[in-house]
Amino acid sequence: MKQTEQIGKIKQYFQKNKNYYFIGAGLLLAFAIGLSINCGTAKKVAMVDVQKIVNSSAAVNALKVEHQGKMAELQTWLSNAEKEIEKETISSKKEKLTKKYQQELNQKQQAVQQAYAQELQKIDALISEDITKIANEKGYNLILVKGMVISGADDITEYVIEGVR
Repeated sequence: MKQTEQIGKIKQYFQKNKNYYFIGAGLLLAFAIGLSINCGTAKKVAMVDVQKIVNSSAAVNALKVEHQGKMAELQTWLSNAEKEIEKETISSKKEKLTKKYQQELNQKQQAVQQAYAQELQKIDALISEDITKIANEKGYNLILVKGMVISGADDITEYVIEGVR
C-alpha cells in the first residue's frame, strides 16, 4: 500500500507541475535547435595589435620622416622671417611684417598638417585592407582590436606586419 501511495503522490506532483516540464522541454528543444544551427557556422575570431602594426609600417615611418623634414623646413623659414622682422627699425612696418609672416606661417602649418593627415588616412585604409585580406585568407570571421580581447581569439598581428612591410 505504501508503494501505491508513493506512485499516487508522484502522479499528483507531475500533474501539478506539468507546465514547468513543458516549459523546460521547450527551452531544451530551443537550445538544441540553436546549437545545431550555429554548428555549421562556427566563428573564428582574430585579434590584431593595431599600434604595433602601425609602428612596423614602412609607409608610416616614411611619412613621419617626410613630415619631420617639412616641419624642419618650416622652422628654418620661421627663423629667417624672425631675422627679417628684427632688421626692421620702423615699428609700423615691423608690425605689418609680423602679421604677414604670422599669416604665412599659419597657412604653411595648416597645409603641412592637412597633407600629413590625408596621407595617414590613405595608409590607414591600406592597413585595414591588409588586415581584412589576411584574416579572410586564414578563415577568420571576426577581427577585434587586441585591447578588447581577454581570451578566445588568435593573434594575427605578426602576419599583418609581414604584409605591411
